Amino acid sequence: MKQIAATVLALSVLSVAAAADLPPKPLHATDTARCTWLWRSGGGLGLWTEQCRFATGLWEVLYDAAADRFVLRVDGDEHFTVLQQFRNPGGALAILPDLKARGLVTGDAECVMAPVSDQPAPPGWSAFQVLPTGALKAAFDAEVQQQIPDPPCGPLGYSVSSVGFFMVRAGRPDRVLYVNLGQDGSLIALDSVTFTD
Repeated sequence: MKQIAATVLALSVLSVAAAADLPPKPLHATDTARCTWLWRSGGGLGLWTEQCRFATGLWEVLYDAAADRFVLRVDGDEHFTVLQQFRNPGGALAILPDLKARGLVTGDAECVMAPVSDQPAPPGWSAFQVLPTGALKAAFDAEVQQQIPDPPCGPLGYSVSSVGFFMVRAGRPDRVLYVNLGQDGSLIALDSVTFTD
């Protein structure tokens, strides 16, 4: 009996210690009656995510190990990637050739990775976007005046219809995170993203 009590006490201490290492749980919620904050981790990352039971189904963010990404799912079906990790010791600028090779960014030479200051990266993180330049930018700027165009540099490139960018934490240039906040949010607390390894 004493051994069982000691084991329970040890597990309780470990749980409290682990919880103490987490960033604070967010105080806001998408819907306080239908959403709950859950800590999710995978690929050496952790973050607070919401699980919401709406009339449209169960919305939650889960880790996909095969692609090293966190995905927003609705009743188990993939809705979109909200956070994807890329590893390269050269940082954000060095991942562009790989993104192009994988078809995540178009192979156009006028699509470049550039630092930006107008994205909601948390304090301590730098933001980057794959932006059109030259004639590609001129054509895109003209089209925006008429309609909402597709992202000129591909799925992970700059878009006028959603918020998406790359971010790198100071001191960890080898880990580049692509953030997709979508049009209406993505059920993640971006400022809670933590490296766990």
